[in-house]
Amino acid sequence: MTRTPGRGKLPEKESIHDNGSIKKDLVPGKTYKASFGVSLSPDAFGWDDCSVYIMAKIGKKGHFHLKKMNLTTIPTTSTDVKISFIPTPGDDLIVQVPLTQPDDDLNLYFGLYEVWTNRWKGGLRIHYALVEMVIHNDTAIPITTQ
Repeated sequence: MTRTPGRGKLPEKESIHDNGSIKKDLVPGKTYKASFGVSLSPDAFGWDDCSVYIMAKIGKKGHFHLKKMNLTTIPTTSTDVKISFIPTPGDDLIVQVPLTQPDDDLNLYFGLYEVWTNRWKGGLRIHYALVEMVIHNDTAIPITTQ
């Protein structure tokens, strides 16, 4: 498991597009879940009644799976940062790597998006993205974090 030090704080924006991909250690036929570790700063604004979408797919031509999330349940923090996972545990964003992929593109593409409200918002801290292989219904092994 690797982790990039630090975190990114979303400046005042109308939309967000935070995305990445991973190929390392993906196994055909296995299931993976993707999530983000986030927090809100005390001066966070614009997130009330504003949904974000977590999306993931296998291969550039793959079908996106998505989860709609509301950030109002995430506490605002200053010095004692509490990282919340989105989607929340138990409401996982799951994708399965096909046994055969026509173009051999076994990358898992994932992202966190909010592009539809056209409202200013700020204070979202994105600490990392996490991709885990699902072993059993409720057990996962971390593959990577960014």
